[in-house]
Amino acid sequence: MSLRLAATEARPSPLSGVDRAFCIAFAACALAASVAVWGHRFPAGIDLPQHAHLFQMLTNYWKPELGYRHFFSLQVLTPYLGTCLLAIPFTAAGGPVFAAKMLVWIAAMATPYALLRWLRALGGEPWWSLFGFLLAFGFGYQWGFIPFQLACPVALLYLASVETNVASPTLGNGARSAALLAVLFFFHGIVFAVIAAAGGVRCLFGPGCSLAGVRRTLHHWLALLPAALITLAWLVTSQDHPTGHASEWPPSPVRIGWLFSGWWSATPSFFPAVAALGWLLALAWMARPVAADAPKHWVPLLVAALGVALVPEWLFGTWLVGGRIVALVHLFAPAAFLVSARGRRLAVMRWACAAFVLVGLTLLNRRLYLFDEETRGLYEIAEHVPVGASLRGIVEETESWSEAFGPKQHAQAAAWIAALRSGYLENDSAKSFQVPIRRRNSEGWFSHYEWLLARSGGKDVLTVARHFDSSAEEVFREGQWVLLRSQGRSMAIGDIEVVRFTQQFDELHLGAWDEEAPLAMGGRVFTTGFGVRPISKVQVRLASQTRALEGTFGIDDRAVHGTGARFEILDGFGKILLDGGTVTVGDPPKEFSIDVGGRRDLLLQVLPGPAIGGYRPLAEWVDLRAVK
Repeated sequence: MSLRLAATEARPSPLSGVDRAFCIAFAACALAASVAVWGHRFPAGIDLPQHAHLFQMLTNYWKPELGYRHFFSLQVLTPYLGTCLLAIPFTAAGGPVFAAKMLVWIAAMATPYALLRWLRALGGEPWWSLFGFLLAFGFGYQWGFIPFQLACPVALLYLASVETNVASPTLGNGARSAALLAVLFFFHGIVFAVIAAAGGVRCLFGPGCSLAGVRRTLHHWLALLPAALITLAWLVTSQDHPTGHASEWPPSPVRIGWLFSGWWSATPSFFPAVAALGWLLALAWMARPVAADAPKHWVPLLVAALGVALVPEWLFGTWLVGGRIVALVHLFAPAAFLVSARGRRLAVMRWACAAFVLVGLTLLNRRLYLFDEETRGLYEIAEHVPVGASLRGIVEETESWSEAFGPKQHAQAAAWIAALRSGYLENDSAKSFQVPIRRRNSEGWFSHYEWLLARSGGKDVLTVARHFDSSAEEVFREGQWVLLRSQGRSMAIGDIEVVRFTQQFDELHLGAWDEEAPLAMGGRVFTTGFGVRPISKVQVRLASQTRALEGTFGIDDRAVHGTGARFEILDGFGKILLDGGTVTVGDPPKEFSIDVGGRRDLLLQVLPGPAIGGYRPLAEWVDLRAVK
């Protein structure tokens, strides 16, 4: 007890006498961390390319030629909104790769700064905030969880504000805590849940059981109310509620591996774990740490540790829930211990911390130079893909291993190409419930992707590609990367190009339903056009200088009696240019002519009409002509 009292009461101010030295160490680490971001082609991170693709889609959502608004919807109240709003101006200014780098850099600078703020508020060891540089490139970075990376400094700033609010419970301090927690919701749901729980528990250890103490505790808890209301509003208004049963519970021993190697590797790894354990032993010898008595030091770590022990890996359709909480244990651990070392031993410990961080960042840069060699060729591949193209990645099926960062590291590389070319991605993150741009899955989705990206390795690329598209052929190769293209039939009618389409059921049929079933309406047979089934969306692109679009639409003569569909044509901004109304079987086909007013990108949409059971009627657009 006497040693602990000495550490808590007799220790000097956290920054006294070391301000200049600490600033030098912080600046050196910040420089090395900046090189790790800006000195390389692409940042590492398994899922980061998918986030970059989301940034690009949100930035270009209203561009008519890309058609995103027809196939994706926006939801504002979502836990990933903050990350995306932060990324949009950077994407507009420098592109999706620049935006991804910028967000990684912000996280790398903000994490140690916020950790320093929290340690100052607690009276902890300020030099331990340097570990924030390594933690910013740890588990979240390796997996490409950029919302998680950005949420961590916000969480630390909130915890620092809680201490200020507990010490001085004014309206301003309470509002600041409430605002930070509300902001945290819009960056990452898992971090938000853990931090909200830690903040609530922390407020229990307030000024005692007196009436004044109860009032102060209620005051602290009121700071949680805005975030609770935002969460409730999200659950009520969300397009898709979090679903999925919990699995991978009880937690596997893998989490123990992550506790020691998560700072270096996306998956448990022996040598990083041994290095981390050796460093912790050396740090303990130099710092002579003692566990802090005050709840403010250990409550966040305790809540996170309980999460590691109890939370499943799969929860609400989200993987690596427990793994992310392991990373929070790393983040909160520096506050739970106090340094009892003094004099020369303290100075040695502090500079050893700085040296350890600098060595770690130097090794990270060495790994990233190897990663540069692995990603060489992606920019050249992107130049061969048209803007707005649809892309399927088959890297995971060919070779996703990275010598620099381990398994799956290149699995989502196709998302870099889709982001750079403002394209559509087969495996985009818009399927997830927590992102602000969502697929309109209920209306059908793409079944055809013209371009495929593979990585040469142990498997034959062409054989793997033809498993997904039997007509795929290699068109370009650079470095380890191979670009293939579907050689299927051209989807065009004269000067009218079919850019992309989605259907809730069946495929788009060009020219005829099949060899024995032509397009037929009102007793007439049509040789040009296409047949669809609702819900159907066909984005077409007209030739330049097109003045009007003409054609005919209706229901095929072979459709089931009593069924029908509604026909519309929209421009790229969603404005209805033609409301063809509902057409049923037996109605004569309807001719149309619309002034396109210089527009080139239109959407031909067929929506459900009268139905019998689950039958989808045969709807047709025929004799389409672009009039100049």
